[in-house]
Parts: sequence; C-alpha cells; structure tokens
Amino acid sequence: MIDINGFKWEAQFNDMSIDNNFLAYTDFKNLKIYIGNEAKGNDTQLMYHLRHEVTHAYLYSYGFKTRESFTVEELCDFIGTNAEKILALSDQLFKEIKEQE
Repeated sequence: MIDINGFKWEAQFNDMSIDNNFLAYTDFKNLKIYIGNEAKGNDTQLMYHLRHEVTHAYLYSYGFKTRESFTVEELCDFIGTNAEKILALSDQLFKEIKEQE
C-alpha cells in the first residue's frame, strides 16, 4: 500500500491480455495501479510502466483527476514539486517487486 497525498494506492501485477492496448493501467475508482505480467523479467519496461502509472496516481491524488491537457506552467509546477517523489516511489516499488522474484 502506498500513500499519495492521503490516498491509499495498491500496486499489483495483473493479466493485461484482456485489453492488448495497455501494458499497465491506473484504476482511479479503486485506487489501484495494475502492471501487466508481461513486464516481469524486463526491468526497463517494468520501471517505465511504474513511473508512468505512479505519475497518473500523483496527478489524481493532487486533484488533476483525468485532465487531458495542462498549461506549460501547470506542468512545470507539477514536475518541479513532485518529480523526485514520483521517482523515489517508483524506485521503492521496483525494489519491492525485485525482492519478491
């Protein structure tokens, strides 16, 4: 369980073969981050998807929900404020996953 701005998120592997368009997915309603089983064994792909989905979770948890566009200033403010935390959380999840293998 990970905490982002008071929201309790769960990250887990899932069979993503149901929808081949996605190798990872952030479920905003249930506060879950799903990473496709296909990413197991490919550290580069796993880290990419972790960072991508954790960023979605941060956006949601800080009130951006599912907005599709941002001003340059909003984007720079968000990255400037949250990039280190997003990368650290992604690294933490990556290490936890690798320890379970």
